[in-house]
Amino acid sequence: MNNFQKFYFDITGFRDEMKGAVKRYQVTIKELERFKGSAGYDEEMKKAETTYRTETEAIRALYSERLSKRKEDCLAVLRTHRDPLPTPEQIAALQALKLLDKPTKAQITDLMPQMKDCPLTMAALRDTALQHGYLGVVPDTEGDTAWARERTEDMFKAAQKFVHDLDNVGDTGDHVSNHAWSLFRLDHDYANAEECVSQFCAGTDVQMLEKFINIAE
Repeated sequence: MNNFQKFYFDITGFRDEMKGAVKRYQVTIKELERFKGSAGYDEEMKKAETTYRTETEAIRALYSERLSKRKEDCLAVLRTHRDPLPTPEQIAALQALKLLDKPTKAQITDLMPQMKDCPLTMAALRDTALQHGYLGVVPDTEGDTAWARERTEDMFKAAQKFVHDLDNVGDTGDHVSNHAWSLFRLDHDYANAEECVSQFCAGTDVQMLEKFINIAE
């Protein structure tokens, strides 16, 4: 099982356990409703609420801890990666570009195919473009360890917030009425690990990230 799959099972496991807690609470409340107005009704309702809160807090704590461990596992794999070093040809091309007083946009973009396989040279090319006022000409670097670390941090930050905030599992109407847009986006029955990770890493190239943090055990 790789790290993406473990993350997927953490998220689905959390949702399943929260669903179970909600269902048990709803059954208890329904059973108590027929005693409404009788002595002890309010006390029993409070007990049911306390039991529910205690159970859901325990579930949150369990999965928050699991996700923290999962994050460390991913970062441990990431630390084993080394970004490729620039080739002599790439270095020479960048140095030649820097000798120009005012390189044209075309002179910069023409070098992109040569630099694309090395995040370090792409970053240097982007810096040169920015120095000469060419905004957005060279895209932000993707596919290096710094990028992968940032995406991993974002994924687990979203997951921890999800575990902390989610109450009514699958209730999109409740999420909307409470303006809980992150829950509305993330609270789904995912078909597989890749779909789950792609939602928690919105806008990220999941296949590229997989190369950095995924390892089967």
